[in-house]
Amino acid sequence: MTRRSPQIPIAWVLLDIVLINLATYMAYLIRGFLYSDDQWKNLMMKEYHDMIWLIFIVVTVVRIATFFGFKLYKPVWRYASVNEFLNILKAVTLGSVIFIVAMFVSRQLFYSRAVIAIDWALNLIFIGMTKFASRIFGEYWHSASLEPETRVIIVGAGSTGQSALREMREHNGKHYRPVGFIDDDPEKQGKSILGIEVLGTTGNILSVIRKFRVNEVLIASSSMPERKTKEITSLADSNGISVSMFPGIRHVSSPHIGPEKILVIGGAGYIGSVMVRKMLQKGYRVRVLDSLLYGDQSLTELYKDQKFELIVGDFRHVETMVHAGKGVDAIVHLGGIVGDSACQLDPDFSI
Repeated sequence: MTRRSPQIPIAWVLLDIVLINLATYMAYLIRGFLYSDDQWKNLMMKEYHDMIWLIFIVVTVVRIATFFGFKLYKPVWRYASVNEFLNILKAVTLGSVIFIVAMFVSRQLFYSRAVIAIDWALNLIFIGMTKFASRIFGEYWHSASLEPETRVIIVGAGSTGQSALREMREHNGKHYRPVGFIDDDPEKQGKSILGIEVLGTTGNILSVIRKFRVNEVLIASSSMPERKTKEITSLADSNGISVSMFPGIRHVSSPHIGPEKILVIGGAGYIGSVMVRKMLQKGYRVRVLDSLLYGDQSLTELYKDQKFELIVGDFRHVETMVHAGKGVDAIVHLGGIVGDSACQLDPDFSI
């Protein structure tokens, strides 16, 4: 059993310290060059060098404090979006406002408001670029990777199959390449759904597998009879093709399909702790995400089980959910505060 909590990446903090002080130095440098009089230029840079350590300490403390205040070190920047950029904008702006106040209180820190304005713009550029770099370059290297692709055919062109296709495109961790759908609905034959063609029915799935050199069959149809599912599984197994089941659908008795690792949100509660035990007994690997508001007594006896894992955290935080959801095949959501007395203590924290 492992027990983890999201960690603050120290590397990001150190990088930000370098960048925010570089931005301040460049702000002084740019403002100095804007003066036509060389005497003013020299005076501007002399002021900076005379107080370099004081400026370094103040700028570092204020900027890093505002970054922590707006939780810039919590998001998984690979999934950064507009909301994360707005938090960067707010944090940088608040820091600059503090510097403006400091300038009016004491003119020892900044020579002019122009320095603060330039410093604000440079910080926004530097911090924004570095934070979003992991997403930009992550997507680039992912697409440029030389790892062999897995050619997948999706059985079921309905809403579940379409969800599986979207999931495959958004989180293509194994370089899946969907080559087409298989569906028994005559009206869907030959049609394109989300840019992927329906190539045939379950009756001719073997010929489709051979024609398109399929490596994996993904069953994504909740309405398919179990008999048909087992037939497809047996057919694929006999031809050396792996079979998987899209998470969230019932699984059949095959070692190749069905969720293997399950995340249970709120697994320390009464229902959750009972369910976790049942899952472990059936051989699943189980990860629990729980804030342990009422302690971990319901789970302590499970700590010795190698298939059990506990993450202490709040499912309301996106970064915590991303951290907890890595590598799982299915999620069971049982999180929340229930009961009249408990809910009355904090209605916003209740369901």
